[in-house]
Amino acid sequence: MRRKADLITEAEGIGLVDMDSLSTDQIMDGLRDYYCLGKDILPQIAPMLCKDAKDYLDFSLEKPWLSPTLQRIFLGNNDWIAEEKLDGCRMKMHITPKGIRLDSRRRSDVDYTYKERTENFPQFTDIDVKNLPDWMIGLVLDGEILMPMKSMDTGAVVTDGVLSSTIVICNSSPEVSIPLQQKYGWAKFYVFDICDERAGFHSDRHGLVCKVRNVFDGLNYSPYKSCFCMPMRCMGSKTVFFEQIVNNGGEGIVLKNINARYEPGKRSYGMYKLKKFFAVDVFVTGYLPGRHGNTGLVGSLCVSIMKDGKAVEIGAVSAFAGDLRRHMTADDGSLKDEYYGRVIKCYYQELTKTGRCRHMIISEWKPNKTMYDCTSFGFLLGVGY
Repeated sequence: MRRKADLITEAEGIGLVDMDSLSTDQIMDGLRDYYCLGKDILPQIAPMLCKDAKDYLDFSLEKPWLSPTLQRIFLGNNDWIAEEKLDGCRMKMHITPKGIRLDSRRRSDVDYTYKERTENFPQFTDIDVKNLPDWMIGLVLDGEILMPMKSMDTGAVVTDGVLSSTIVICNSSPEVSIPLQQKYGWAKFYVFDICDERAGFHSDRHGLVCKVRNVFDGLNYSPYKSCFCMPMRCMGSKTVFFEQIVNNGGEGIVLKNINARYEPGKRSYGMYKLKKFFAVDVFVTGYLPGRHGNTGLVGSLCVSIMKDGKAVEIGAVSAFAGDLRRHMTADDGSLKDEYYGRVIKCYYQELTKTGRCRHMIISEWKPNKTMYDCTSFGFLLGVGY
């Protein structure tokens, strides 16, 4: 993404002024409207984004998602449904009178439109929209593209997961994307929402998604059968559903309020992601200075595990109470010596390719353990109980 300062300079160069108070997306919208005036472009809809439900978890519990707050607001509330969280590439499917077109959430570096990927997916563009009911024409479907293969030899690289395979299919030219799909299987579109105003930002979008899925299921467009899908959905016991998804290797769930409106481009209070966590015992090996409101205090604790007899740093954790932060900090702003080597039980969501833990959260201090007890990346919550 271009820097805001560069976008402002570009905007001023074509006569657009007073850009400083606008967001980066708003500036790109203005540039797009200028460059695309009079052109035939797709409706430019920024997809709605999830908030994170982790703030509602109780990490003092063996299963943090059994938090009374999370249960009351989301998991035990009939106004919320749950869907399996997918790990693909976000895509919008536009059902136009002339055919089906697709664009992504990524913007063009030239005219700042959402990048169109229509030509990469004949499994959808070959559908004759004359066979669709009139009420579907004009709908914009919000969903994700997923490739069915984890390992795919592109000729340049061999992919190592569904996400990396999907990225190749979506971001390559049609000359690369289509032969790969012919060889490894056609990418699937998982629809999970309706994001155009005609369908109604306030309407029963989730019921409409099911109607759209039923229409596509009734089409006979071999060899592309079953390329149009929906994520698994639960309106009953969302706690059990989450645990089943995680135990089967899934990433987690998305919680959706069935009465909430679609809010393009916003992190909506009507949609939250709840992802799996791993538990790990680590020991303190350093710190990072605090910034902004924590200037002069310890900002984060650097934590490690033992590997082959040596300490290997695997992350940093900063989410702890202000009283603890002040207690850990020496007069010169450094970490007090007494905290080095202490063992902490932490939770994290995933490992990076470099072996570091992402989104680490402190659960509890483990005074009865030593650094030599910290030898692995831990276990998946929900498995093995």
